[in-house]
Amino acid sequence: MLLGEILAIPPSEIAFRYGVRGKPYLGFDTELQFNVSHSQDWAMMAFARGSSVGVDLEMIDRSLNEEAIASQLFNTGDFATWICLPEAHRREVLLSLWVAKEAVLKSVGVGIAASLKKLVLPIPLPNVGCLVTLDRLMFDVAVERIGLYESERNLSKEWRLQLITELPFAMAAVCFEQPLELRKICYWDDVFVPK
Repeated sequence: MLLGEILAIPPSEIAFRYGVRGKPYLGFDTELQFNVSHSQDWAMMAFARGSSVGVDLEMIDRSLNEEAIASQLFNTGDFATWICLPEAHRREVLLSLWVAKEAVLKSVGVGIAASLKKLVLPIPLPNVGCLVTLDRLMFDVAVERIGLYESERNLSKEWRLQLITELPFAMAAVCFEQPLELRKICYWDDVFVPK
């Protein structure tokens, strides 16, 4: 429905195709890129023209088994760095890196499960909530570790990572190629109000 509204066409006319790693894209000629994430009853969507985009949203769950998640998210060195952080900061650092890594991987269009440990980001991410530039060198190293196909290597440019901390119940992130217009956070009812 949102894609139909943005493109000014009936939603029934929208067709999807999938990249070599399964990332969906529009099946007709358009510069519009999109990505979706959901956690429990909440969803996050991002739309960008001429810029690949990836998003992730994770609910803040107090019963989260932090060490189990960290063992899936971090390689051995990163896990050791994370476990040495003060206990009071581990949850926030873990959630911010979780959503950041998934947003980056989704923006590139690679599989998440096999790539989370391969993508290395600073621990903790600098200034939670700010824009983090994934410079060419960092991204090239990540590309090598993730093992992108030759046809995907043109994605290795300057990327931006934005952590979204305004949601009191969740941590979220969006990763995009530059430039990207200012994002807007809105609730479903604000987008689709019954008439």
